Amino acid sequence: MRPKIRASELTRRVDAKREEILKSEGETPIGQRLYMRQVGAYSQTKLDLIAKYLYAYSMVLSKYFRRFWYLETCSGPGVCSIRGSGRIVLGTPMLAMTNEPRFTGYRFIEISRKSYKALRDRRGRYCPEVDFESVRCDCNSCIGEVLKALPPRDPVFIVMDPQGLELKWNDVVVPAASAEHSELLINFPYYMGIRRCLSPNQNEATSRSVTEYFGSDAWMEWRDRCFEKEISQEELRDALLKMYVDGLVGLGLPHVQVSPLVTGDKNQPLYHLIFASRKDVGKRIIADIMNIDTTSQTTLPLS
Repeated sequence: MRPKIRASELTRRVDAKREEILKSEGETPIGQRLYMRQVGAYSQTKLDLIAKYLYAYSMVLSKYFRRFWYLETCSGPGVCSIRGSGRIVLGTPMLAMTNEPRFTGYRFIEISRKSYKALRDRRGRYCPEVDFESVRCDCNSCIGEVLKALPPRDPVFIVMDPQGLELKWNDVVVPAASAEHSELLINFPYYMGIRRCLSPNQNEATSRSVTEYFGSDAWMEWRDRCFEKEISQEELRDALLKMYVDGLVGLGLPHVQVSPLVTGDKNQPLYHLIFASRKDVGKRIIADIMNIDTTSQTTLPLS
């Protein structure tokens, strides 16, 4: 049995641990620092949301399950620097490993050598006690093996935060959704990756990457309708977002919540976060964190 600890004590302990890490990272001379990824200030929105959900998820799961896991693709180095300010923030891996109630174990997938090494070193420096495994590979080729190594009936929270079209539907999303008690949080990078690949004159390789991202070539019809002026750019985005959401529902994750559009430092549109689960409770929690009134929420406009 996990020991019962007051929520206020957990919060104090987690905050102190995170501040300790940030202090250490900030005091390290620049030439001696582990690799940090440069991100925009808008990333704070996503990081705050994930930090809140990690706490809520683990608090609920710890009451009903002896074991529950955290898995992240495209994990990054664990610490980021805000572009233009130099402010240091914890990335999602370090937020997860410092969260309490603690996950049973943490699994990370990262293809970049620099990010992979930096995260492993930070885990050893700040969180040596956690059950940690990281693999350096393309998540499309290895997420299945990572999932197979986890107990099949244990809950697993899976974060997928690509910078573009890295996630191939059949290779990553389908295996993740097939885990019996999985919950997914996915960055849908429409303006950061998808939109720039929608030209009707794009080459075959680009078209193939979009098809692999969505799992079918149904996106082409919506693209063509947009370029024939039948629908607007915003309607194209909504249609493709709905197609992705419908795909998650079709994989057995009926409780899907889409975040408001996340905008950049100059108010430019960037991405949506998509949460998908088999359980309604997760959707209700994430909607509350996203400040979405689900009682009055409408569906996406295109069918």
